[in-house]
Amino acid sequence: MTTLGPSPSPSLKRSLDDSSIGDAQEQEASKRLRVTFNENIDVQILDDQDDSKPLEYIREEVKRALDAHLTRGNENDRTNYNQIIELFNAQATQEDAPSTNKLSKYLQALVLHVGSLGRESFKLVHAVTDTQWLGRDETFVGLFQQFLALLLSAHGGYTGSVFKMIIGNFKGVPGAAGQLPNNPPISKAQMNARLHATLRYLLSVLPSASSILSGMLARIYPASEDSKKTHINFAQQVIKMTEYAPELRSEILTAIVDRLVKMDVEVQVEMDRVDDDIEESGILDEDPEEEDESNDSDDDDMSTISLTEDEERYKTLRSSVAKIDCIMDMLFTYYDTQIKFDDADNLAPSPDAWDAMENLLSLFDFAILPKHRSRHTQFLVFHFAQRSSHFMDWFEGACASLTRDRNRTALARTSAVDYLASFVARGRRVDAQHVVSVFDLLLTQCDEMRDLHFRNAAHVVGGIRPDKTRYGLYYACVQALLYIFCFRWRALVANTEELMPEGVDAAGAAADGEPRASDLSELLETHADDLRWAHRCQPRMAEHVYGPLNPLKVCNSGIVKQFAHVGRATRFLYVYPLLENNKKIRLHQGGGLGAGLAGADGGGRLGAGTAVNSGVGEAKSQLEAYFPFDPYLLPKSRRWLEGDYVEWVDVELWEDKVAGARDEEDDEEDDQEEVEREDTGDEMVLAATAGDDVDSSVQGEQEGVGGGMGIDARTETDREST
Repeated sequence: MTTLGPSPSPSLKRSLDDSSIGDAQEQEASKRLRVTFNENIDVQILDDQDDSKPLEYIREEVKRALDAHLTRGNENDRTNYNQIIELFNAQATQEDAPSTNKLSKYLQALVLHVGSLGRESFKLVHAVTDTQWLGRDETFVGLFQQFLALLLSAHGGYTGSVFKMIIGNFKGVPGAAGQLPNNPPISKAQMNARLHATLRYLLSVLPSASSILSGMLARIYPASEDSKKTHINFAQQVIKMTEYAPELRSEILTAIVDRLVKMDVEVQVEMDRVDDDIEESGILDEDPEEEDESNDSDDDDMSTISLTEDEERYKTLRSSVAKIDCIMDMLFTYYDTQIKFDDADNLAPSPDAWDAMENLLSLFDFAILPKHRSRHTQFLVFHFAQRSSHFMDWFEGACASLTRDRNRTALARTSAVDYLASFVARGRRVDAQHVVSVFDLLLTQCDEMRDLHFRNAAHVVGGIRPDKTRYGLYYACVQALLYIFCFRWRALVANTEELMPEGVDAAGAAADGEPRASDLSELLETHADDLRWAHRCQPRMAEHVYGPLNPLKVCNSGIVKQFAHVGRATRFLYVYPLLENNKKIRLHQGGGLGAGLAGADGGGRLGAGTAVNSGVGEAKSQLEAYFPFDPYLLPKSRRWLEGDYVEWVDVELWEDKVAGARDEEDDEEDDQEEVEREDTGDEMVLAATAGDDVDSSVQGEQEGVGGGMGIDARTETDREST
């Protein structure tokens, strides 16, 4: 058999006048001449799929194809141009797919003519950039990277599409892309490494391209409904980008956290909708891949449909929880490598740690705080802020500043209060000094807001009275104080060190960090009447609790109830008579006083016993009990929070120890004293709450009715009788 090399197409051959090209073709043909003496085989001419075309010939072919395309002649003149497009569009698994060697030659030719690949040639450019390049040999990959760099240098308009191709592959490269026929197998790890090497090279050649890349991260980010694998792959790869593109770190982490918060809120909203039996099923602990195989075959069709819909709904919810869990674990790992300390003894953060914490607080401000009802994402700040007293000061100061920033929305300011209170209340490494400082700061802010409201009372119809809508930030601050007190009252005791058992620190935690119910009970049983409170917080709190704004009526009833228990056990405040009287007061759903007031405008004085609790409407008139650092339950990532929590110790244990067993005679005496206190308390609250004008309210406080020394004296009386 005699085998001849491929001859040029007739149209191309007729157009070649360069003698040097012709000589090269003849030399190449003579080199490939092979003769055999098998009579059963015919002599054949190889078609253009053979990759033995000389590179010089392909260069000329590409040049003439581009020239013909750009002259905008007839369709026949663009035949070769279209054939080159088909060459790069061909799938490697096709029977007639071009070899890697052949594609390399055409790519080399295109590199020489990259200046001709403007927007008129976008179809060819997209065919090249979308070709299956990740699974080919190193030579082709290097040539491909060179082509991209020259292309973007000459035609910046392609930068977005090229970056989109690279970043899009971060969602997960299919394994088949590394198993191309007639090519060595390439693993997913190798393909990801090639993606990063290409991106790193392009950014080094075109530094200004970072701005384009930063703008598209959020657009390319996987949607909430995409698979867990897609979310994990993408987050892992874009985080790796921070190693060679530190200028993109903020944009990368913002994109991750922003999508994470959105999913977090969606999951929380869905969790709030599920039935009690579903909540008790431990949905946060379940593997998203597990299927509920239980099925009652006796159910009718409608029941089966309903069950199937529920199963699908909970499967989706479990999947979303698993995505959040994995991404949170990834972010904890990333920041753990960034937030290190130069001096382990003094916990002095390194410069990199300061930068990482600054980035984290920036994410908190712009991505986490505005998204109300986020459940898990904020624990990044909770954990890493506790690594250093410097970071605690930084985070607490940032929240405190936000609460006073009038350029922020009311929701953002109240959310900042919630975050500050929850951090101090729940942070196990937040020492007593920080607790006292924040408690005093919030008390001072309450004082200032109350005084401001009193000054403006002349312009308020009906004067000062409970109104969640009008005084929302004030009530949020008071509720924060109640919450902090319930968890950290031991830190507020000025003489704790004198009274606590040995081995218990000033915050009431044992040497190993765990609060001991027995120690607390012993303290209260033995020294409850000896507790001295820091920064006069006891009388200052009393002024607010018994003031005309009546915060215990507006604050969340669950938190108020716990505060009442702890306040009684610690002899801090005795508020049960006030709570009983508040049951007679009804609020509008908007937050103000309702039908219990005389007058069409809601003015006048309270009619004792004329108002009734309005049930659901009453609940809507109270603050939401949202404290963002309540227990973290995600199964995989919660390992990072071990040792970060102040756990709740049931107040009933303390009260039982303090109260002890009373005989019937003591009970009767106590009941009589409580009736007398309730009568006195009713008069105080009615006088303080009705307050038609600020002058009478202030005068009442000066006379000991609802505030000042009068409240302090009443507190001592209650303490003696409790």
